[in-house]
Amino acid sequence: MHARLLEDRSLDAATRQAIEAALKEKFANYAFNVVNPDKPQDARALLHVISEGVLDRADPRRIAEVGFAAYRAVWRGAPAEAVDGIALYGYQKKIPADSIAAWASGYRDGTEAGVPGEVMADAIHEAMARNWSDASFRTVKWALVYAVKSGWDIRLYGAWLLDGMRKDPAHPGAVEARLRQTFAEAKAQNVRLPEPEYKGAFQVSAAPPPKVVWTPAALPQDWRRVVPPAPPQPPQLPEQPRIWPGLEHAVRSYLGTPYVWGGLSHRGIDCSGLTMTSYREVSIGIPRVSRQQYATGSPVPANELREGDLIFFDTSGNGVSHVGMLVDAAKGRFIHASSSHGVVEAELDDRYFRTRYLGARRVVR
Repeated sequence: MHARLLEDRSLDAATRQAIEAALKEKFANYAFNVVNPDKPQDARALLHVISEGVLDRADPRRIAEVGFAAYRAVWRGAPAEAVDGIALYGYQKKIPADSIAAWASGYRDGTEAGVPGEVMADAIHEAMARNWSDASFRTVKWALVYAVKSGWDIRLYGAWLLDGMRKDPAHPGAVEARLRQTFAEAKAQNVRLPEPEYKGAFQVSAAPPPKVVWTPAALPQDWRRVVPPAPPQPPQLPEQPRIWPGLEHAVRSYLGTPYVWGGLSHRGIDCSGLTMTSYREVSIGIPRVSRQQYATGSPVPANELREGDLIFFDTSGNGVSHVGMLVDAAKGRFIHASSSHGVVEAELDDRYFRTRYLGARRVVR
């Protein structure tokens, strides 16, 4: 950690020393753990959490606490790709490592069974925001899995389930039992249930498919250091001047939206969700995750940036981990989703972003 923090040009000496002191104190009993070079996910998760804390100017002791929870969750076997995002909730409130591990493993269990990622992510956000016990979260997770196996509309069921948990959070088993009967009867009678009043980080009704869809290039084996090639340009790709007014309106409409890992709505969204949904509103489809977005469109030199370009950052010392959209090329201003502050406008010339900038891609003509 000392060596990696020394490489971070956005840190001044005093800040780096304060973070290292907090890490030494928090990780005292783990100080001699050896990072497995073939599976360094626990250390990478820690670095990502530290970097996000630096961006949010969090107290060094808080950075150490959140990093410790993330490290322990991965160390205990939770999937690192989920822990990376979920652990950042620790900058909103104190979260035990056991809960982070339960949520990350639950996300893996649910999505592998066919539950949409944004539905599982919203369940995790509800668990965090409303202080569910880990047992309650597991009940909700398996209820969602059962709904998939039963052939029910999983997005509609998820909305009903999370709405029921808001109304009766102390009895997840009873909520699930009532819904199981309701949805089973509706299926037997071939009746579609109405959408509940629940508003969360996913939409019950899926948006129409975009007219233009980018297929990302295959990521190079060393994609953390090698820029991916430009994939084939899809037909009928629109020109930037034609779609920019609508795209700017779309991305700016999310300003102030809270950060929800995996979220895709104005109730909660993450960085790659922001860029994907904004482009989707002008009928251009790009991949869901930032590293695949980095393999989409054409690379753009820094001196040729224009509004609408996707700009990518390495916030973890591990390749692409953050994305935003340029909204003012002359002033270098972009919009992105911050884990602590939600969707905000920032400056590319900021020391933090300048030292972590990787490149840009253009997905229009």
